[in-house]
Amino acid sequence: MGTIEGQVVERGSGAMLFPASGPAITRNTDASGTFRFGPLVPGEYTVSVFFGTANARKDGLPVTAGEVTHLTFRFAFEPEVVRVKEKRPRFTPPEPVVSSIPLRPPYSDEAIMTNLWGVAWLLLNVDAHGTVTDVKVLKGPGHDLEPIAIETAKKFRFHPARDDGGTPIPSQFIYVMEWPSYWSVVAGFVMVPPCKDQSPLNLDSVNIVYRDCEPPPGLAHLRLTQPRPMDYPHFGFGPSRPPRGR
Repeated sequence: MGTIEGQVVERGSGAMLFPASGPAITRNTDASGTFRFGPLVPGEYTVSVFFGTANARKDGLPVTAGEVTHLTFRFAFEPEVVRVKEKRPRFTPPEPVVSSIPLRPPYSDEAIMTNLWGVAWLLLNVDAHGTVTDVKVLKGPGHDLEPIAIETAKKFRFHPARDDGGTPIPSQFIYVMEWPSYWSVVAGFVMVPPCKDQSPLNLDSVNIVYRDCEPPPGLAHLRLTQPRPMDYPHFGFGPSRPPRGR
């Protein structure tokens, strides 16, 4: 006597065996999708399997005495996509407590010596009390300024974000921190330099440097632009405002 054994790669399926003569035989698959017919008289058989409304069959399957005929059926289902239209809930982003944000962050010795105009892109986590709980540097200017950026941002305070009902909630957003070139600050006159690769340097300026306006990878839509003078009070410079929270 022989045996037909197979597997349907979907749980909750079943199989039917059609011999050359006589009634069909039905089997439910087990938890792994396996079915088994036997013992069977040698000959040719047809096996039909089903899963929900899907079905498949194989004809002319040979059964040999003392042997197992193995089968595998695989249904390729297209995933069902359900689209739900829903209005995005209102969200009030966090607002900085201005007194907690210094006009200029502290400088590193290397930033002073190189007269760098530094730009750091930070990801801030702010809790429901407006406290900065975590700071990640997405892109930094180097020159030992990244640790300074983290320690400075941890001291920031915010009016927390609020949900649609006005309840304070945690939030996460990107904050741009900048260091104007140190020697222009010492000279008492800071003008925002051109973005790198955008404009020629003003060789008559007290800060002959470029400003790196390129955002971190994947955030091209947040590229910095050349600010207007009123955006940078006190000798033309002030702390960058964070983009709207999310």
